[in-house]
Amino acid sequence: MIFHKMGLKEKIRREINRLSITLMKIEAAKRIHEERRSKPFSELTLVTALAHIPLFPEHLETIYLNSAMGDLKKTLRFLKELNKTISSKLEYSYILIKRKDIEEAISILSSIFSAKKISYMDLIDKVNSIKNLITEIYAMIRERERA
Repeated sequence: MIFHKMGLKEKIRREINRLSITLMKIEAAKRIHEERRSKPFSELTLVTALAHIPLFPEHLETIYLNSAMGDLKKTLRFLKELNKTISSKLEYSYILIKRKDIEEAISILSSIFSAKKISYMDLIDKVNSIKNLITEIYAMIRERERA
């Protein structure tokens, strides 16, 4: 299990941070995509070309998007492991009420990876919903620790 070395609470907090960064990457890719449509030539391309490393907006958009998708794959693995952990360890039984939501989040992430095309807004909405779910679980753990 991935929760042995680090507590579940800490692992969830890190996952929330990862999803926040993932959302920023998706937003950056979205802005580059929109800017590319409005301006055919990018200042970034000129600046990077002067440094002998021309970087076109579509390349940068792809870099941000691929990085975000890599983060989402890690989140998918985390959610699967979380699902196993809460169902097998008695100490996390109070989180079982969120099991259906966790399974739905796993399904949402799987659908993102299997989709041929997804809009930036749909992707942002889905990632936000998963982040909110994980934040709720984190709040449950914190509340349990305080009691």
